[in-house]
Amino acid sequence: MNLQHARIAELCTSLKLDRIAMDWPHLAQQAASDDVSFADFLEKLLTAEMDARGERTRQTLLKMATLPAVKT
Repeated sequence: MNLQHARIAELCTSLKLDRIAMDWPHLAQQAASDDVSFADFLEKLLTAEMDARGERTRQTLLKMATLPAVKT
């Protein structure tokens, strides 16, 4: 991991962008190989973060609902 990657990971952690920290290297490499625009790359990155936050919210609400473990 180079210095720039480390700084980006640190910034993502500080901004609580966990999914972006995980996904950006792969998506950046894919964007470079597919020759997509920066806007398309950024859209995919932000969509992944939004989806991950939505899933975390659903999981938290499900835990707070205290539903029975097995529904019959």
